[in-house]
Amino acid sequence: MVKSKEFYFDLKFFKSLYFLAPYFYSLSNYYSTFLTILTLVISTSSEILSYYLGLIPGQCYKALMLKDSTSFFNILWKGSLMYIGKCCLLGALTTFAWFLYIAYRNNITKSLHKSYFKNNTTLKVNFNYENGIDNPDQRMTQDVDKMCDQLANSIMPAALICPFVIIYYTFKTFQTAGFYGIGAVYLYFIFGTFVNRLLVSPLAKWTNRVEGTEGDLRYKHVTIKNNCEQINFYRAQNFELDATNDYLYKLLKNHYFLCWWRFPNSFWQNFFNYYGGFLSYAIQYIPIFIFGTYNNLTPSELAEVISNNAFVYIYLINSFTRLTDTAYVAGQMAGVLQRVAELLRYMDEENKKKLIFDEDDSLNGDNVIIIDNLTFSKPNGKVLIKNLSINVKENCRLLITGCSGTGKTSLLRIITKIWRQDSGKIYYKYPLEDICIIPQKPYFPTGQLSLLQQLIFPKKIIDMDKSTSELEDEIYKLLDLFQLNNVVDQMGSLYDQPQFEYINLTPGELQRLSILRGLLTNPKIIILDESTNSVSEEMEEIIYEYFSKKNMTIISIGHRKTLEKWHNQILTVYNNEDYVYKFNEEFVDE
Repeated sequence: MVKSKEFYFDLKFFKSLYFLAPYFYSLSNYYSTFLTILTLVISTSSEILSYYLGLIPGQCYKALMLKDSTSFFNILWKGSLMYIGKCCLLGALTTFAWFLYIAYRNNITKSLHKSYFKNNTTLKVNFNYENGIDNPDQRMTQDVDKMCDQLANSIMPAALICPFVIIYYTFKTFQTAGFYGIGAVYLYFIFGTFVNRLLVSPLAKWTNRVEGTEGDLRYKHVTIKNNCEQINFYRAQNFELDATNDYLYKLLKNHYFLCWWRFPNSFWQNFFNYYGGFLSYAIQYIPIFIFGTYNNLTPSELAEVISNNAFVYIYLINSFTRLTDTAYVAGQMAGVLQRVAELLRYMDEENKKKLIFDEDDSLNGDNVIIIDNLTFSKPNGKVLIKNLSINVKENCRLLITGCSGTGKTSLLRIITKIWRQDSGKIYYKYPLEDICIIPQKPYFPTGQLSLLQQLIFPKKIIDMDKSTSELEDEIYKLLDLFQLNNVVDQMGSLYDQPQFEYINLTPGELQRLSILRGLLTNPKIIILDESTNSVSEEMEEIIYEYFSKKNMTIISIGHRKTLEKWHNQILTVYNNEDYVYKFNEEFVDE
C-alpha cells in the first residue's frame, strides 16, 4: 500500500491551486467562467443592498426617538421589501454557487479522466507504488467532490466580493474614525490571520490523513466484496473482521486527532467573529470622545449616526472575518486539493513521456515480430530477461513458459508497448490494432451491458463494421463451438440487458467469452496470457484446433503440458535472467 504524503496549508497549496486553475476554467467549456461572473454580479448586488439595509436601523432609531409614526412605517415597508430582495439574492447566490460546483466538477473530472485513460497511465497510476499516489479512484471521485463543493459554495463567493467590500468600507470607516479606526480593524485582522495560520496548517495535515485512511478502508471493503467467495472457502471471516476493524481504527484515530485540532480552530473562528461586533462599538470611542465629531448633533441624530457607524465598522470587521472563515474552509480543503493536483500533475507528466523507443514497423515477408537483443526490467529496476532474440513468423505458434515471476507477462507488456524496454529493438509487421491480447483475468465492464456489447468491446454497437446479421451468425457459431449457449439462455438474447453483472459467470465461461471477443476482431496475431487455465483440457483442445484451422499466428503463455503440442516454438524463461528458445518437435499441425 502506498504511504500517503503530508499536505499543509502553505505555499504548496497555492501552487496547487494555481496549477488547477486552468482545469477549473476550461477553454472548451465556458460555463464555469459564466457562472463565476454571474456569482460576482449577484454578490455585488447583494452587498449594495446590504449597505442600504444597514442604514435601516439608524433610521428607525431616529423615527422612534422623534415619535414620527409616518416616517417609521415608510421605513418599515421599505425595509421589508429590501429584506425580501436580499433573501432572493442570497437564494440565487446559493443556487448558482451549486451550479458552479457542477461546472467545476465536470471540468476537473473530465480532465482527470482524459489523462487517466490516455496511453498506459491507468497502469502507471495504479501499479507503480513508488509514485506516492494512493487511492487514485478516491481522488477522482470523493476528493474532487469535496474540493469543488468547498471551493464553489464557501470560498469563491467570499473571495470574489470581499476585496471590493473591504476597500469600500475601509473608506467609509476612514470618513468617521480616521486612521485610528482603520488601524484598529486592520491590526485586529492581522493578528487574527497570524493565529489562524498557525491553527489551520495542522488541520490540513490531519484532514489529508483522514482522507487517505478513508480510502484505505473503502478499498478494503471493495477487495472483500470482490473476493467474498474465496474468503468463505478459507473460513477467513474472523481474520477479515480483525483486519477491517484495524483499518477502521486507523481511520478513527486520525479523526480523533482531527477533532482535537478542530476545537482551537472553531474557538478562534467564533471568537474572531463575535468579538468583532464588540470592537465596532469600541471604535465609536474615537469620533465621539477623541475627535468630538458629533458634539453638535441632537440625541436622535446621534443615535442614527452611532447605528450607521456601528454597521460600517461591523461590516468591515465582518468582511475580514469572512476571509478568516474562508481560510478555515481552505485549510480543510487544502489536503484534498493537493491530492487531486498531485494526481493530475503526475498523469500529465507521464503522458508527456515517450512510451517506448527503438521500435520499427517496417517488416515484410513472413516475419511478423522480430525481437532483437532485448533487455527489460520491472519498474523497480530488477532485470527480468537479458539479450532476448526471437523471430515470430506468419502462422507461427509460440509458447512462452517458465516459473512465476520470470517475466513472461512482462514480455507481453513490452511487445504491446505497455512497458518500455531497457535496450534492444522490436520490429513489427502489423500495427498494434491488429494484435489481440487476451489477458489472464477477463475483463467485462460493469453496467449490465448486453452480451453483444460485451463481445464487441471496446467498440460500441453503433460503431460496428459488420452487418448485424453477419455478426450474429459468427457469434452464434462461436458460442456453440465454445459451449456457451447456456450464457445466451441466461441473458435471453444477444441484445437483452442482463439483471446481473458478468462477474457472476464462472471463470471458465469468462475466459471463453474473452477468447470469442478476441476472435471477432479478426486479428493478425492473437496473444493469450494463460487465457485457458480455467477451462477444461477438452475445451482447450477445441480452442487450439480452431486456431490451427484458421492458420492464426499465436503467442501463448501457459504452464500446462497439453499446450506444447499446439506450438511449434517454445520460449522458456528462468529466474536468472536467462532463457531457452527452441523449436518443438512434438508440434501437431492440423
